[in-house]
This record gives sequence, structure tokens and C-alpha cells, in this order.
Amino acid sequence: MSAGFSRPRLVGLIALSLMMMLALGACGGDNNGHSTKRAPIPVASPTPNPAVASACVPSGAMAVDVNSTNGQVSVYAPAGEWDSSITGVFLVPVESGGVIGTGVTRATIATQQSVNSCSANSDTGIIICSANNTDAYLINRSTLTAFTLTSAGSGTQSFTGGSCTNCNAIADPVTDFGIVGISLSSGNSAGYQFFSLSNGASAGVVTVPGTKGGSLLSESPAIEPSKHWLLSGNEDQDFQIINFSGAGVFRYAKRATVLTGTDLDGAAIDCTTDIALSGDEFNNQVFITDLTQATFTPGSGGSPGTWDAPAQLQKTPGLLGITTTGVAVAPSGHVGIMQEEFGGNNFAAFSMPSTSGAGTPALTDWVAAKVPTQPDKVAWSNTDDPHGLTAYTSPTTSRPMGVLLNLNRTFILVIDINKLLAAPRTGSHTVQASYDLVANGVVTFVSVH
Repeated sequence: MSAGFSRPRLVGLIALSLMMMLALGACGGDNNGHSTKRAPIPVASPTPNPAVASACVPSGAMAVDVNSTNGQVSVYAPAGEWDSSITGVFLVPVESGGVIGTGVTRATIATQQSVNSCSANSDTGIIICSANNTDAYLINRSTLTAFTLTSAGSGTQSFTGGSCTNCNAIADPVTDFGIVGISLSSGNSAGYQFFSLSNGASAGVVTVPGTKGGSLLSESPAIEPSKHWLLSGNEDQDFQIINFSGAGVFRYAKRATVLTGTDLDGAAIDCTTDIALSGDEFNNQVFITDLTQATFTPGSGGSPGTWDAPAQLQKTPGLLGITTTGVAVAPSGHVGIMQEEFGGNNFAAFSMPSTSGAGTPALTDWVAAKVPTQPDKVAWSNTDDPHGLTAYTSPTTSRPMGVLLNLNRTFILVIDINKLLAAPRTGSHTVQASYDLVANGVVTFVSVH
């Protein structure tokens, strides 16, 4: 291990908890009457520091690194995607001192394999990235060198957007774990492998349940770092909660009725309210639930448990294309962004409830827009998978911001989410086509190279 990854961390307790989860949360059917004990979940509170807050965005193509020491924000954007052979990761400045497009010096970080997803621990400056094979990489913010890890993956998981052995990566600054979604048993099962971000050691694999035999992982899982929850909405018509503090794996109790016919493409959460959501890829609707009201029924005999909470599938009329595909909630402000995948230039901003704990949650507003023509006069094209969007809270202005990545890896788009929501509209949910998003400071293009 290079000197850049020598920071010690106490991970033994959580590693032990993960071992307990392997017994509690292995693949299997639901718990049908084996236990009726239910544990209420406490009301969420604001995340305690910027590093934890920056973890409250889902896994996707880009890692967002919010450096609270110098106020700089940057992204690490893979050159590749699922089924790609292009190697390397691009370091791109997002903002410094509130000035968009300034900050870190652009760089390309070499990798042996094609990377599909990155995520940052903004507290330590360590970034974890997953490759399409069994490789994963730890990148140090200071040295920009990639240290290679090897996962326990085998075979491939197949999604609507491609296939992969290691499929996504997400960092948790509280436990200092990097979590990689992996294919298992030659693709017939799947799970999440936990790695120490300080020394690269594996802390175990949690196997996820399912019946499809294919995309049992979430395309873009999210974590609630204060609760030690991994949220995994997947194409197997399920929204799973993996409590990696040792409580086990839980499937959504009403998935057979509420989620029938859905194609959940990931998960996102407002960590200040614990209202979570998932985009239904082809139906322009979202699954939204209030996890402060969740009850959990433990599994037994190797079967996963179940969770239940007030929830609904909410339609989002007025969106363009399949804009509910990629979803990210900003760490503050109760707002987020959506992005269509597989090309096109459709994206959207949305508002969420500011409080939780009672009733069934719903998006309170949303507005669709099109990314303007790029500065190089080329039409913007959204990424394939994993999703090319993320969000953060500006350390200078405290404004919730979104970031999109284009398919060709030539530009990112930085979005002032509240300005987009306040833009003039045609009808209820569409920004006026004549409204100049760039001139009005709603969006800013930043060159990747």
C-alpha cells in the first residue's frame, strides 16, 4: 500500500457486523410469519458535517469531492462505462470560492481497466472507482495515483444499460468503507463488497436477495451514512435496505403490489428528512417513501427481512423522454435533479417535502429542461450507464447544485437547482424554450479536458 493510503481507521466492529449480516441477509425468500418484532426508526436529523453530507448522493459515473479545507469542489469522471474498454479517470474542477469551473488542475488518472463508477470520501480525499472486471481502484486526492484492489466478483450482471462484474462504487465517510456492487456465482447472484478506504482490505460481501437471476444490484445505490443504510432499488422490482451496522438485509414488503411492472434504476435519499426515492426508468414516475416511519421485520433461517413505510408511485407528467432514469438528491435544500440516459439532452429539477414523519411523501414540484448546445457547438448527449449525474452543496454559497456529464466526456454541466426551479415555464412543468439557461446563470459548462 502506498503512503497515500496509510491513514488508520477502526473498522473491526463494522467488519464483525458485516459478518453477522452474512448470516442474517443471505439470499432467500421473505420472512413469512417467522418473526413479528418490529423496530421503529428514529426521525432523521441534519447530517453532521460536509463530508457526511456529500455522501448523501447516489452512486453513479462521477465522484463529487467537496474539500471543506479549501472550499474546492471537483469531480472524478470515468472515461468508460459498462461494456466499455476505454481506460482512465478525468479530474475536473467544479468550483472554488463559488466560481464555477475553477479549482483543481485538470488531470487524467491512468487505470489498467475501463472504469464505470467513482465515489469520494470527501473527509479523507480518497476516491474509490469500480472497473468493469474485478478491478477496483483507490485514488488519493493528493497524489492522483490509482491503487488496484480485486473484488470477489464473477460472471456479469446484466442491466438495460449494459453488463459488468464490478458495477458501481460508493464511499461512506462515517465507516471509511468503499462499497462495490458485484456479480457473484457466474452472474446468478449479486452482492455488495465492503473495502477499507484506508488500507484496501476487504471487510466482507453482503449477498442480496432476488429471483430474476439478472440485475439484482441497483444501477446506482445510495447510502444514508448516519444510519449505515445502503439503499438498493433494482430492476427486480424491489427496493432493498441493507443495514450494514449488523441488522441485516430487508426487502420492501409491498413490492409485489406497489412495484409490479416497474424498472427501478437506482436510489436516492434526502438525508436531512430520510425521504427516499427511486426513478422508474421507462414510466416517468418515482417511487417515494418516508423512511422515518419505516418498520423492519427481521428475517430468520437465512431469509432476509422486510421493511414497510408510507410510500407511493408518483407520476411526473410534463417530463421529457425517460427523465426519471437517473435521480440525485442534493445534500441540502430538499431538491434534486433527474437525467434521461442513452443520449438526448433532457434533464429536470425537482423539490421534495421539507419535513417527514407523517403521511405519504410526494414530490412537491418538478420542471423539465433541455441542456443547451455546448460551447464547442456540438449538441449535448446524455450518458449511457452508469448515470452521469450527481449533486452537492456549495461550500461557499451553500446552494444546492447538480452536475451532469456528457456522453463524449468533453463537458460537465453545473446546475443551480433552485434557479432552474424558479425559471419561467410553459405550462406547469417545462422551462420556456426561449429562456437562456446559460445567460441567466442557471447552468454553466465546464470543459473536462
